[in-house]
Formats: sequence, C-alpha cells, structure tokens
Amino acid sequence: MAASDFELRQLLDTASYLNSKLEIQNQDDLKNKTLLKKESLEGQKVILSDIKDAIETYNREYIEREEVLDSAPAPTFTTIQDYSLFIFFGGFAVFNLAILVYIFRFSNYAFPLAMGFMLLVSLIYVFLVFVIQRLG
Repeated sequence: MAASDFELRQLLDTASYLNSKLEIQNQDDLKNKTLLKKESLEGQKVILSDIKDAIETYNREYIEREEVLDSAPAPTFTTIQDYSLFIFFGGFAVFNLAILVYIFRFSNYAFPLAMGFMLLVSLIYVFLVFVIQRLG
C-alpha cells in the first residue's frame, strides 16, 4: 500500500495547514494574555496613581495642620479629663493646705509633724500621678 505522490502531497499540505492554524491559535492566546497583562498593568498604574494622590493629600493636610498648630498657642485645658484632673489636684492641694494650717495652729510639735505630713503628701501625690499615667 504505497501512497501516491498526490496523497503524500495532500497529507503534507494538510499537516502544514494544521500547523499554521496551531501557530495562529498560539499567537492569539499570547495576544490575549498580553492584552490581559497590559490591562492589569494599566489598572495597577491607576491604583498606584490614586495611592500617590492620597499620599500627597495627606502630606499636604499634615503640613497645613502642623502650621496651624505651630501658629496658634495650645489651650491649657482641652478635654473634660483636663478639667477633672485640675479640680482633683486643686482640691487635694487645698485639703492638704488646710491640714497643714491645722497642724501649725493646734499642735505642740508643729514643725516635725508638718515635715512628716509633707513627706506623706508628696508620696501620695507621686503615687497618684503614676496611677493616672498607668491607667489613664
């Protein structure tokens, strides 16, 4: 069963045709992949541009707010916590001053008692400040 030259030529032409179709299909796949990559890259460039714009906006806002803070003096009391601590420590000072006055007016050993009381009050004050820093 020897194939004739015509059949061999037809088989070769068919193989060549199928091979060219396969190459075209591979090229189309590559083109599609390339287009998808380009679209993905362009999308990432847009996202990067948005991020850069946001960073620039935040930097500009930071600089503007820093300039405002530098130009305006900071208020002493800004929150309720500031007022409550001022009232607490002010009351603590008035209470201790009243006890000191009482010690000096009605005690026979006023100076040693006052020094001991001041030491005790100082320790309590330091303890309160550390507790507020730790928990507050």
